[in-house]
Amino acid sequence: MAQSTIQLERGAYADAVESNAKALHKSKEAGLTHCRVEALISRAEVYSAMASTPRNDGDRGTFAAKGERDLQAALRLGGSNPRILALCNLLLARLYARIDDLTASRRCFQQWLRLQKDVQNGRVRHLAKLVGAELYPDDVLVLHCDKYRNKVYNLMNAELQAFLIERTRDIRPIQAAADLLGISRATYFNWKNRI
Repeated sequence: MAQSTIQLERGAYADAVESNAKALHKSKEAGLTHCRVEALISRAEVYSAMASTPRNDGDRGTFAAKGERDLQAALRLGGSNPRILALCNLLLARLYARIDDLTASRRCFQQWLRLQKDVQNGRVRHLAKLVGAELYPDDVLVLHCDKYRNKVYNLMNAELQAFLIERTRDIRPIQAAADLLGISRATYFNWKNRI
């Protein structure tokens, strides 16, 4: 997997995918679940990089889907380990942000926030800083770069909706909570279902 990391850094994506495929095969034959999990995560990182530098939009979605599939498989195999759970959720958050699915990205990043006290791994914490910076860029980027304006607005809007729903969740009947927020009952349920 170190070879795959070097290949990824050099931009040799096809070689990195192949190296990870070999690692997956060997670890499966040897019955080494933890090695399979690491190989799946490593290959997902390659697919994520490929999704952010696609030749066309079709490639972007294909690579993102492959990365998501590998991360979900890693979660199924090693999801009881807080480090694996945190790492996979951070990588999913980054992957979703790169394909502009900010709701899914935010949901995965929120999972990291719930886990962070249980994870002391330096790699995971460094990745969390990078992903957090991608999801919540500095105000300077918002003011001067149209590329981030819609992403930030959508994230802030989703955060505000989640905050409002959280603060009114104990109010009954639901119509009273919706009236308090100045929205319809249907809008209240839409916001609640996005959390």
